[in-house]
Amino acid sequence: MILSPPFLPPRSPNDVEDAFIDRAMSVGNSGDGSYPVSRDLNWHGGVHLTAPTFGNTVLPVRAIADGTVVFSRVPTPESKDMSHPLNHFGGWTDNGCVIIRHETDIGADPQTGAATSVVFFSIYMHLKSIQPKMMTGQRIFRKEELGAAGRIYGEPNKIHLEIFCDDANIERLVGPRVVFVPPAHDGRIDAVYGSMWFVLPQGSAFYQINPLTVWPTPPVAGTLKRSTVLRVDLGRGDSVAQSFCMSEDIGPPWHIWTPLGAKQVEKEFEYNLENIAASRFPTSSSAGYELLRFGRVLGPDALDYSDKPHWREILLPDPRLPHPGTPFDPAHDWVKGWVNLNHSDVRKFSDADFPAWDDWLLVDCSASRDSRCKELAVLIPLDADKTPPPTPAEIQSSLNLPAVRRQLEHRICRLQTEWDATTIAARFRWLTSEPRSKSDPQPLLDGGKFESFKAHAMALCFWQQAQLGIGTAHWHFHPRAFIRHFRKCGWLSLDELTQLMPRRPAPRAAPISFATARGRFQPDALALNRVLRKYNLLDTARQTHFLAQIYAETGLWLAFREGGRGRGRAYGPFYGRGLLQTTWAANFERYGTYRHFPPKPLTDPEPVYGDARITRTSKHPWGPTQPGGTPDLRQWFPKFDPEVVADNAFERCDASAFFWVSKMIGTHRNMNREADQDVTTQSVARISTFVNGGFGAFDERQAYAKFIYRYRGDDSVTSPTETFTVTHTFNGQTIAQTISVDYTYQRP
Repeated sequence: MILSPPFLPPRSPNDVEDAFIDRAMSVGNSGDGSYPVSRDLNWHGGVHLTAPTFGNTVLPVRAIADGTVVFSRVPTPESKDMSHPLNHFGGWTDNGCVIIRHETDIGADPQTGAATSVVFFSIYMHLKSIQPKMMTGQRIFRKEELGAAGRIYGEPNKIHLEIFCDDANIERLVGPRVVFVPPAHDGRIDAVYGSMWFVLPQGSAFYQINPLTVWPTPPVAGTLKRSTVLRVDLGRGDSVAQSFCMSEDIGPPWHIWTPLGAKQVEKEFEYNLENIAASRFPTSSSAGYELLRFGRVLGPDALDYSDKPHWREILLPDPRLPHPGTPFDPAHDWVKGWVNLNHSDVRKFSDADFPAWDDWLLVDCSASRDSRCKELAVLIPLDADKTPPPTPAEIQSSLNLPAVRRQLEHRICRLQTEWDATTIAARFRWLTSEPRSKSDPQPLLDGGKFESFKAHAMALCFWQQAQLGIGTAHWHFHPRAFIRHFRKCGWLSLDELTQLMPRRPAPRAAPISFATARGRFQPDALALNRVLRKYNLLDTARQTHFLAQIYAETGLWLAFREGGRGRGRAYGPFYGRGLLQTTWAANFERYGTYRHFPPKPLTDPEPVYGDARITRTSKHPWGPTQPGGTPDLRQWFPKFDPEVVADNAFERCDASAFFWVSKMIGTHRNMNREADQDVTTQSVARISTFVNGGFGAFDERQAYAKFIYRYRGDDSVTSPTETFTVTHTFNGQTIAQTISVDYTYQRP
C-alpha cells in the first residue's frame, strides 16, 4: 500500500515523516471539523483540513492512493442570495465532491501466498472545483489532482476528508482484535510492519545479568507483578525500545498504559543486525535475523533449538510495587532486567494489529440514531475529572489537548454516514429540543431555523446518488492517523510495483508497456515484498535505491544470471546470480551459511550441480586474488547448488538483500547507511560503486533512481523529462556525466 496526504507541500532532504504529515494535513481546533466528534459531541466521520500554500499558490487536492472514481459532483456556483441552502452559518459552503474506491494489498498469507487485499474509500468534500476527468468509473492514480479546496461556512481553502471501509474489510485492515492483556495468542503474520510489540504477562521472570554471558544460568532476579508491554522500533540504523506498564485499570479495553522511564536506544543495532544475528544464532542466522527483527520467524527458515532464546535488557516495573490498580511513578518506579522475548508466554505483535495498548480501539456507534456520542470509549478521554458525563467546558478544553487528540485519532468508529439525506430529521431533531443553556430554556434551533438547517444539510448530502454498494453504517478512520499508520506498511501491490518500472528506460530503447512490466514482476512480487519486509527496506529512499540497482543489474528484471556465465572471468562458475548478481564462491558460501542450506548428499550421482564446471572434486578461486598473490583454491562439493540463487524467486530476492545489509563499506556494513541519506545523485553514485565497483551502467542507475523516487515518493513535479549532470570520482578518475530521464507514466 502506497499512500500520501491529499496535499503535497515540498519535502526537504531528510524531512521527518511525522512533521511532513502534520504540515501536509493541518487539522483545525475542536470546533473546526474534528474527529470523531465535535465539541457538541456530534459524530463527525472525517476531518476538516486547510490547504497549505507554497509561495503564493494554494496547493491542489490530490488522490491519497490509486483507485477508481465512484462518485463526483460538480460544485454549485456561489450565490449571493443568503437564503440559498449553501449560505449557512454566515458564509458559503462549497459542495463539490469526489469519492474514490481504493483497492490494494498490505501483506500476504504465509502459507498460500494469497494477497491480503483491502478495499477502502476516500471522500474529498467541499471542493470549489474538480478536474474534468473526475467522472464515475475513471481510474485515478495517487497524487493526481482532483480539484481545488473550497469554503466551509465562508472560510476558504478547506476540505472535509473522510476515509472509511465496510464490515467485510475492517478485519483485513486492522486484523483480529486483541484488547485484553495478557492476550491468548500472537498477532497476525500476513501483515507485519511498523513497531514490534512484546506483551510480557504478570509472573514473567527476569534476570539481573544476561544469561548468555554466564554458566550456569543465573538465578531469577524477580517476577513481574504487572503486565508489561515493550515497543521496539528499528530504523535509520538504531533500535529504540520503550516499555509500558498499565498505570490505571478502568475496565477493558480502557486500560491506561504509561511509558516506563526513558526510551532505550541501541545505536547502530539495525545496521549491524546481520552481524549480530550471525554471532547470536550461528546455526540459524537467517531465522535469527528475523527473530531480532520481528520477535518471531516469518520466513521459510527455522531456528535451531539451541538458538531459540532472545535475551534483551529492558525497563520493567519495580517488582516491589503493589499490584495493578495502585499508583506508581512511571518515571522512577522501574528496574532493568534481562528477559527472554522468545519465551512461550510472551506474545508478539506489530503495528499491523492496531494494538489496544497503543490506544487503538474499534467502537461500534452505529446504533446511535440521533448523531450524538454516548460511547464511553470516546467520552472517557474527554472527561477531565472522571465524573461522567463530560461538561461542555471539559469537552472543548480536552479536544485541544495533544494526548486526548491522539487517543481519539486512534478510535476507529462504526458510524451512520452523515451524507444520508433521508435521516437528517431523525439525526438532528435534538436541535429543536435541547436548551441553549441551563439559564436559557429556548431550544438550540426553533422550527424555522431547523428547516433552514435541514435544507443546508440536504444540499450537501449525496449518499443515495453515490450508490457505493455499502451500508449507511460503516467504519471510519481518522484520515491523518490512517495515512500516518499505513505509510509504515511498505508492501507493494503488483500494480504499484509495476508503476515503478520506467515506460521509456533509455532514449533509444523500446518502450516497456504496463502489461510487459507487470509480467516481469509477477513471478517475484510476493518474494520481493517478503524480503523488503524482512530487511526493513520499506520506506521511499531504501526502496528507491534497492530497486534502481536491481534494474541495472538485471536489465529491468529480465536476467537473473550474468551474461557469459562467467567464462573468461576468474570466478568462473560462481558468476553473478540473483537480483544483485552474487559472485565468487566465498559470497555464495556466506549466503549458504546464513540460510543454513544443507549439503549435497555424498551419494548424489553426477552431475551434482547445474553448472558442469562444478564437480565433486573441482577446486575454484574463493575470492579475488591480490596482484601477485596466489589464488585461494577450494573444493565446493558438497555445498548447495549456486543455481538456487537464480532459479528460486525467494532466494534471488533474499540473497540480494542479504548482500545489501551485509556489504562492508570501509569498517562499517549495510548499504542502508547511504540509502538513509535520502535519494541524491551523490548517494546513488556511492551505492552504485558499492554494488558494481565502478561506472558500469552508472547513468542507468541514476536515471532509474530518479524515476522510482518520483512515483514512489511524495514528489508532485510533473515535468515529462529531466537532464542533469553528475560528477563522480572513482579510483582517482573524475567523470562528469550528463544523464537524461524520461518520466512517462507507467500505467495501463
